[in-house]
Order: sequence, then structure tokens, then C-alpha cells
Amino acid sequence: MKFHSPVIASAVLGLGVACAASAADRPVPLYAEGTGELTVPMADVSGTPGHFQDIKLVPAGEDLWELTEFKEGKLLDVITEVTAVQSNETPAQVLLRIDGQFPTGCGQIGYVRETRSDNQINVSIFYLNDLWLENPAVVLCTQAVRPFTEVIPLSVYGLEAGTYTYEVNGEFSGQFTLQQDNVIPADTTAP
Repeated sequence: MKFHSPVIASAVLGLGVACAASAADRPVPLYAEGTGELTVPMADVSGTPGHFQDIKLVPAGEDLWELTEFKEGKLLDVITEVTAVQSNETPAQVLLRIDGQFPTGCGQIGYVRETRSDNQINVSIFYLNDLWLENPAVVLCTQAVRPFTEVIPLSVYGLEAGTYTYEVNGEFSGQFTLQQDNVIPADTTAP
């Protein structure tokens, strides 16, 4: 597939960036100057955040890009429990504790994508390198069941006071309440 550069530019500007423990851990688009290859970690599809992953584009002439590689993300379907943990300080932190069990030794957590609309936060958690799911005859895995716990911080800084609902992979939901606007309090003392 070939794309004109304005299409790619808008796709890159509109792509979803994964949530991670800190901004430094978030995957970002990467342009390799030597080869001209552009790698985009994730792109949203209407109604499906993070659906396309590990997208690779190469220059294909003036103002054209060729799509050379991508995969469709697979939502993690081995989650057994989601618990919200909220700190008491201001600004508050809200973390989701994700518990589950991988059925084999190959399972790993991949990209995490968070979106928000008004007071609804949706979190999509994907498998990492899910080739073993698509073709188990090619990728051999141990048959050991492995429990896991992952802690995912929600992006709640700057939110107004109120009750927020979260949903994880369309299966688990809950809510939390911010008692006041979630910002650093203004310093009321004069210097």
C-alpha cells in the first residue's frame, strides 16, 4: 500500500500512544534517518484504540510511503480481576491492579492503550508478540500456568472533581471518585 505523506502525517499525529509507568516508557514513533523507515507503535481504528500495532512504513517516491509491515493487536483475554487503588494525597494517583493467568510460558503483556471520553476511561491491554496464539505449531511454549500481576497508572492528573468509570478490555469495570480537582494545590503562602 502506498500513502501520500499528508495521510501519514495525520495518522502519526492522531495515533494512540500507549500508557506506561512513566512518559519515558511510552513507545513513540521512530524515524530511522539512514533507511527512512518510520515505525509507529500503535494506531487507533474508530472504536478500537490500539488496533494496529508495530506499523512500518518506508519511503516510496516523492511524497509517498509504502506500508511494509503491521499487526493487529489481540486483547489480553486471561485477566481474572481488576482492582482500582487510589492514593489519598493531592493530586491523587489512580492505579489499576490487573491480575490474571497465562495458560503457557509464552504469554506476556504488550501495549496498554488508555482513552477517555468525559468521565469514562477505557483501557485496552494487548498481548505482546502474540504469534504463539496465531500459530501454536510454530512457536513452542511450556505448558506451565503463570499467574501475573500488572499495575497500570491511569492518566488522572488535571481531571476535575467527580466520579469516573473505568473499563478494561470491555470486561471489567469499576469507578473511583476525585474529591477535588486533581491538580497540584496552589501555594497560598507569600514568599
